[in-house]
Amino acid sequence: MATSIKICNVVASVDFGQRIPLRNVGKAFSIPLTRRNRFPGLVVRLQKPKTVNLIFSTGKMICTGSSSEQGVRRAVKKVVDKLENRGVKLRGKPQVKIQNVVALLDFGKKINLEKAAKSLTKTIYEPEQFPGLIYQLDQPKTVALLFSNGKAVLTGARSKREVEEAVRKLEKALFRKGRRRRVKASGRGEPPVSSLQRALEILEATYSLCEFCGSSCEVCPYPNLGVYVEKASEETLKYTSLLASPEKCRKGFYVKPKREISLLLRNSAEDLRDLLVRLLSEQVNLEALQLA
Repeated sequence: MATSIKICNVVASVDFGQRIPLRNVGKAFSIPLTRRNRFPGLVVRLQKPKTVNLIFSTGKMICTGSSSEQGVRRAVKKVVDKLENRGVKLRGKPQVKIQNVVALLDFGKKINLEKAAKSLTKTIYEPEQFPGLIYQLDQPKTVALLFSNGKAVLTGARSKREVEEAVRKLEKALFRKGRRRRVKASGRGEPPVSSLQRALEILEATYSLCEFCGSSCEVCPYPNLGVYVEKASEETLKYTSLLASPEKCRKGFYVKPKREISLLLRNSAEDLRDLLVRLLSEQVNLEALQLA
């Protein structure tokens, strides 16, 4: 049975190449300019195509909610037409860049999460805290949230082709016969992962949970959701605590997102890892550790 793939959200950044007065945007879409000090832009909701667009006076826009790249481009065209009807003259064609494609997957067969956690690398699985397994793929650079019933959520892809490539690799990793058991490094070969790199991996896994959530960060519906880390050095926890909230539990540490970082993630067009690297770089020297 072929894996079912359903694209549920496409996030794109748009650059109009010029400043856009928010007053004109408000008039074009009948949006009152209230509470401008709380948010430096306007939220434009379109019904056809059904999208949410965050427009800033700098000429940047974030489009989210579409189920296809074509839907994103139709939304951008509709915004452009509305603005031009209100006298906003755009000098050129808006630059559209797909930042994230979120897909719902159904493999059609059950997944042995415990076996997958032991045989795959870059996984986080703690069934006592959360029933899913988080698996990070290197190529394409994506994160999959896997469930035992055979369903999954994939995020981080930049196109439908990357989604399909990630699905093929997931099928091969999860269902091929004779998977090799993961073994610990013997001290030879690749150098050990630094504390900062390990902290970045933990932060990626933690905030990938927020990418799956479509609710408002102001009133988080999952305040106790996080990732479990069995072992972590003091230095790793120090770096992790800069952007998240690690808490000591009986067998390890439980890392939960910080609301202010979740809000930044929600309103940013940056890739999750790029955003975390940038935020960490403001406090530590990432270049020396070759993380940037």
